Amino acid sequence: MFGLLVEFVVVLCDGAFLSRYDANSFNAAGIGGMLYLSLFMLGLGLSSGAQIIIARRAGAGKLAEVGKVFRHVGLLLFVTGLLLLFLFRYVAPAAMAQFMQSKQMADAVVLFAHYRGFGFLSGFGYLALTALFTGTGCTNVLVLFSLITAITNIVLDYALIFGHWGLPEMGIEGAALASFLAESTAFLVGLGYIILHPQLRPYEIWSSFRPSISVFQRLLKVSLPLVGQHFLSFTGWFLFFALIEQLGETSFQASNVVRHLYLLLFIPILGFSSVTQTYVSNLLGAGQSDLIPTTVRRIVWMTITGTLILLGSLLIFPATYLSILTDTPEVVDLSIRIIYVISPALFIFSVTFIVFAVISGSGNTRQALIIESTVILSYLVVTYFLAIIWPQPVEWIWASEYVYFGLMGILSWVYLRKGTWKLKQI
Repeated sequence: MFGLLVEFVVVLCDGAFLSRYDANSFNAAGIGGMLYLSLFMLGLGLSSGAQIIIARRAGAGKLAEVGKVFRHVGLLLFVTGLLLLFLFRYVAPAAMAQFMQSKQMADAVVLFAHYRGFGFLSGFGYLALTALFTGTGCTNVLVLFSLITAITNIVLDYALIFGHWGLPEMGIEGAALASFLAESTAFLVGLGYIILHPQLRPYEIWSSFRPSISVFQRLLKVSLPLVGQHFLSFTGWFLFFALIEQLGETSFQASNVVRHLYLLLFIPILGFSSVTQTYVSNLLGAGQSDLIPTTVRRIVWMTITGTLILLGSLLIFPATYLSILTDTPEVVDLSIRIIYVISPALFIFSVTFIVFAVISGSGNTRQALIIESTVILSYLVVTYFLAIIWPQPVEWIWASEYVYFGLMGILSWVYLRKGTWKLKQI
C-alpha cells in the first residue's frame, strides 16, 4: 500500500496544477489517472503478496528467503510493467474513448497516456522496493521517498505544464511526464538505499539470482487473489466515475475534485492497512498469533486518529482545500455538499479496512478476493440505481460509499470470527 501512496501523491500534485491550466485537462487527467491506477493495481497485488511472504519469512527468522522473494517479485513486476506499458499507451485510451461523451476529453486522455504509461516501469520498480521495506518493517524510509516524489513532481509540474524555465508548455502531457520522472527519482533513491544501507544486508538482496518455479508458484498463489482484489477495487471506482461523467460537466468536475481530496484522506488508512498486513504476517511467522487482536486494536485507533486530524481540518476549512483544485463557485459549492455526505463513511472505513487487512495479511488472499468481489458488485448496483434508474443529486450518489465500507466490515468480521484464518501456511 505504501507504493500506492506515492501514486496518490502524484495524482494530487498533477490535479492541483492542471486545475489551474484548464478544466478539460483536469478532468481528462482525472479519468485517465483512474484508468492508470486500475491497471497499477495489478502490480500492487504482486507487491502486496510479496510483502506478506517477506514479513512471514522475517518473522520466522528465514532472512535469506527474504532476498529470494524480493528478486523473484522484481522480475515479475518488470515483465508485467512492460505489458501494461503497451496496453495503456496503445489500447486502453482508444477503447475508453468509445464510452466517453466528450471527444475533447477523450483526445486529452490519449495525450495523457502517451507519457504516463512509462510509469508502469518506474512505478513497478518502486513497488518491488516497498514490498521489501514494508515486509521487513523499514517503513520510515518510505515516508522520505514519498516526500522526495512530491517535491520532484511539484517542481516538474510547474515547469512542464506551464512552460517555465525555458521548457516547452506541455499541458496535460507535461503532467504525465512529470509524474513518470518523479516516480523514477523515488525508485532510484530507493535502489541506492538498498545498495548502501547495512540494515538490509542480512537479507542477501544481491545474491546470485536463480529463478525458482516453486518460489514463483508460492508468490503467485498469494498474490493473484490480491491482484484481482485491487483491480476490482479501483475498476469499481473507475466505473463509478464513468457513471458520474454521464451527469454533466459540473457534477463530474466536483466529483473529480472530491476524488483528489479523498486520496489525501485515504493516506493514513492505506498506510496503516499495509502496516497491519506486515504485523499480522510477521506475528504468525513468529508463532505469536495471540498478540494479533491487541495489535490490530491499537492500529485501528491510530488510523481513526490520523483520519480525524485530516478530515477535521477539511471540514473546518473546506474552501481552503478546494481552492487548491478549483475556483469555480458552483463546483466548490457542490464539492462541499459531497464532502459533508461522505465524511462519516471515512470513519467506518478506518475500522473496516484495517479489519479487512488482517485477512490478506494472514495469507487468506482468496477469501479477501471473495469479500471484495461481493462488496464491489453491491456497490456498483447501488451506484447504477442512484445514477441511472432512480436519478439522484450527485452528492447522494456518493452515499453508495456507505454500502462499500459497511458491507466490507460486516463480511470481514464474520470471516474472522471463525478463527481458522490463523492456520494458513504460505
